[in-house]
Amino acid sequence: MADDKTDKQDDKALATKKQADAAVKESAENKAMAEQQDRIKELEAKLAEAEAREKATDKLEAAAKKVTKVADANSGDGDTIQCLLRRKGGTKVTFGHNRATQKTYHFKPIDESDDQSPHICNVDDEDHADRLLSIRESYRLYRGDSGYVDKIEVTRGANTDEGAFINKFDDILSIDFETAENDTVADWAKEVLNLTPAHSAKIREKAASLNVKPAKGDNMNEILRKIGQAMQEEERAASEQASKGK
Repeated sequence: MADDKTDKQDDKALATKKQADAAVKESAENKAMAEQQDRIKELEAKLAEAEAREKATDKLEAAAKKVTKVADANSGDGDTIQCLLRRKGGTKVTFGHNRATQKTYHFKPIDESDDQSPHICNVDDEDHADRLLSIRESYRLYRGDSGYVDKIEVTRGANTDEGAFINKFDDILSIDFETAENDTVADWAKEVLNLTPAHSAKIREKAASLNVKPAKGDNMNEILRKIGQAMQEEERAASEQASKGK
């Protein structure tokens, strides 16, 4: 009987020891887990801090690039103009058809990563600037910030020449002398040739210099149309020659 009692006491002591060992082990595991969690939190905090520094650096670099681009745009002798039509890749506006003399302005975003970034370009020709700024719904002087814009048109592609710039009299290829109104032909002759339909002798002299042969019954406006067409042929020939020389 005594032996049985001793065995039971030993078994109970062993079970108690196992429970104690398990408790110690669980406590150690809990402590290790807590330390691990603390370490994870510490690493996450450091990572967040590093990401914040990187973002701050990126913002500073973007701001520096923006300042540089604006400074570059303002460095010319002309006006810095903002195009309100934000197209992917920017907007190209070309003045003139003669490849040798035409001028193209490329309005590009200051910050290409920002969809709301102003599209600007330095326009160094006063006449071109005036004509752009006359289209108030699409162009304005750039004052250093994006400002408020009521409507933004986003279209495909950047290589879109603005139709508003194709009818200037000194760009002769833009005029259709076949269909132009008599008043338009007369205005062109007055500005470009310094002639009016009343200058019949000088008009015929100009026609002869271009090998233009008026038909029987042609009035001065008809002769002026043929003079314009002859001058267009000369302009195309000069443009092609300039293109071959590039």
